Amino acid sequence: PAVVFFTLFALVPLLLVAVLAFTDWSGLDTPHFNGLSNWRKLLDDPVLLHSLWLSVLLTLLGVVVQTPLSIALGVWAAGKQRNRAVLSAIFFVPLLLSATAVSVLWRALLDPNFGIPSELGWLFGDGNLFGKQSTAIGVLVFVAAWQFTPLHTLIY
Repeated sequence: PAVVFFTLFALVPLLLVAVLAFTDWSGLDTPHFNGLSNWRKLLDDPVLLHSLWLSVLLTLLGVVVQTPLSIALGVWAAGKQRNRAVLSAIFFVPLLLSATAVSVLWRALLDPNFGIPSELGWLFGDGNLFGKQSTAIGVLVFVAAWQFTPLHTLIY
């Protein structure tokens, strides 16, 4: 059963994606083989290097923020303190939420018109944290750390 499951839900989709990478298909009409044209377009796109750099930056910042935080919280959670079970349960709630729920939650909380930045304009300036590259990266690192630090804490 495991081999059938793996074949149906991992290998078959992987092979289909590999085939589609060499076709021109809108999803509605008949797919047409176009060789390496899609890959040539991708590699000629000037946005590709910038996108790859942002991915590397987000990964590095995530590791730099989450690793020490996870170790510190792991040491704290392993120690003896009052209400440890309750605090640990509350702490692990973000890990149980889906990425969509986390996105909706933080988008609402950080909304420039109705969220926290609008109330604390003196701290956030115009409040549009997603509108500037410098603040958007920080927000993404913060939200990822908020959601995934509990997972890394379990590891440490």
